[in-house]
Amino acid sequence: GIWCVKINTLAGKITGQEKEKNWSQVLKPKNPKSKLRSFTNPLFTIQYEAKRLKEFLQQQLKINVPVKPLVVFTAASELEAPPSSGAVKLAGLEQVIKTTESQVLTPETVQKIMTHLQ
Repeated sequence: GIWCVKINTLAGKITGQEKEKNWSQVLKPKNPKSKLRSFTNPLFTIQYEAKRLKEFLQQQLKINVPVKPLVVFTAASELEAPPSSGAVKLAGLEQVIKTTESQVLTPETVQKIMTHLQ
């Protein structure tokens, strides 16, 4: 399969649920004066992008492969979201990839996709 990954570099404490419209960020969670900032759930964006990529592969290249969305937060983030949400800290990325079953693409399929995406 294909991973559709968004790297998020927000710092501080990040909280959110998979279906919530907005997530929140607190830059210095231990500081009582720290402000809460709301931002659009990054899963919505990456899920849309994964869906569009899957549609492109099916319609333009006649390739039907799973496209898995994933948001990866860097080490600057303290992530509080359920593991099943599709969001993970960078330190947990390898584990997610290793434990997710997926269809292995042939070298020919990879080459066909790369040729059309360039």
